[in-house]
Amino acid sequence: MYFRCAEKNIPKIFNSAFFPEQSGQSHWINDYLCSLNIKKRTMIKYKEEMETIYPEHVCNGLGSIEKKFVFSTEEMLNKAKMFARITLPDGSSIGEHPHQPEAEIYYILEGEVVVTDNDRQETLHSGDAVFTGNGDRHSVANVSGKPAVLMAVILW
Repeated sequence: MYFRCAEKNIPKIFNSAFFPEQSGQSHWINDYLCSLNIKKRTMIKYKEEMETIYPEHVCNGLGSIEKKFVFSTEEMLNKAKMFARITLPDGSSIGEHPHQPEAEIYYILEGEVVVTDNDRQETLHSGDAVFTGNGDRHSVANVSGKPAVLMAVILW
């Protein structure tokens, strides 16, 4: 059973089995979450609720990509700047760009990509990851002949 903020109809993320109303413990949690004014669920989000955009020439890269925002910055309580599922069609890329002061993680879900990490170039496959921060720069390109999918997380 999930509770809702009465005045805002905002889903509460704590289950009554863990925070029973009669204990008097859950009301402050609900009040706090409601005060954050988060309009979407913070624990469960269905793919139909995720915003998807199709930007072209990202950071002067080639072609267009699909970027599905899993959670917004606000939904992540400002703990991260971006959490997105990115699909790179064959021949597309995200051009070289630095990360300062934030950092970015790419985790390859499907396919094969070529990542430039500063001056080093590597081919990454499903299950591989790269971390870029401290002013370092990176790019990612799909030259595999089929779509590649990765998760991208930008941390503050």
